[in-house]
Amino acid sequence: ALAVSVKGVPAQVDDAAILSADNPALLSSFGFFNGRAGRPSAALLPYDLRTPLFTDYAEKQRYLYLPDGKTYSVAPDGRIVFPQGSALIKSFGYHDASGRLNIIETRLLLHRAEGWVALPYIWKADGSDAELKVGGARKPVEFTKPDGTKLAISYAVPNKNQCKQCHS
Repeated sequence: ALAVSVKGVPAQVDDAAILSADNPALLSSFGFFNGRAGRPSAALLPYDLRTPLFTDYAEKQRYLYLPDGKTYSVAPDGRIVFPQGSALIKSFGYHDASGRLNIIETRLLLHRAEGWVALPYIWKADGSDAELKVGGARKPVEFTKPDGTKLAISYAVPNKNQCKQCHS
């Protein structure tokens, strides 16, 4: 799926990286984002959930990627059936004092030949790329709740197996 980046340079989602048994060390290897957190490729379709789960007041950005020329279908029981090479992408972040959203992590669900694979990526402090952290991590985060209360928490990025528990 050809997309155009922020600078007008063609950007390509790497279908081979999605389907590969290798898990890239850097999120940029997939081509889902145009050089920084919060700049999704034009090949991604944003979506929302009717009943999203609460995650410590984090704001979430959700995207779907379908390989070029592929479609999804709906099974008789109502499940959405995605083709191999599809990806569900969810980023989590918090607004800073200026209102800018700082993305902390991006979780991927990649539909490969062996089924769905869950991978957590943690963004570098400068937002330039995210690193695969199969063991998860803890990140200190400060934010203001909707009622104005300031909080400091130890944000938990799940490990690969925890992702799989919820998304099996």
